[in-house]
Amino acid sequence: NVENNSDLNRFNNIETLVAGYSSYPNGIIDFKNFPNIKILNINWNKNFINIDKLDKVIRLTLWKFQPKSRTLLDFVNFKDLVYATLTMATIDSLNGIEDIQKLKELDLRNIKTLKSFFTDPTKSNLQLEELNISCCKNLNIVTLPHIDNLKILNLSQMGKIVTIEPLVAKFPNLENLGFTQSE
Repeated sequence: NVENNSDLNRFNNIETLVAGYSSYPNGIIDFKNFPNIKILNINWNKNFINIDKLDKVIRLTLWKFQPKSRTLLDFVNFKDLVYATLTMATIDSLNGIEDIQKLKELDLRNIKTLKSFFTDPTKSNLQLEELNISCCKNLNIVTLPHIDNLKILNLSQMGKIVTIEPLVAKFPNLENLGFTQSE
């Protein structure tokens, strides 16, 4: 554990930050102090501020993200993001990442509040190649946007899905479909 993490904010040149919840019990971590972060792997904490100031993140692994907007609008500036994993986030939609064209792989895990991909799925410019969705039982798969480049889609523990027929037209280049532990 870091008893006082205020000194952590002085490491302005770091490119990778990995921190578990117990690593930073006290103090504020201000992401505007880390303009060079490319790899961010954290368990979200209320003491994190200004994540929206990051603009060089390539790989994001985020646990228990709880934005006030209940969306991903904090990630609008993540134009270089290639890989993202969100686990147990408190979000209703993925609004905010629909124009990140470099994003190739997205993993959504155990996001119980997620209801729709985007408010308007027709506005998406995603170029995803792999999409993994697990334990997001409130997500309406009909809201998944059209993604020409998607090659791999894994749906796991999604609860009752009446039909996957709407996905056929949305993913014309799909090569692998994983559909497990869903009704």
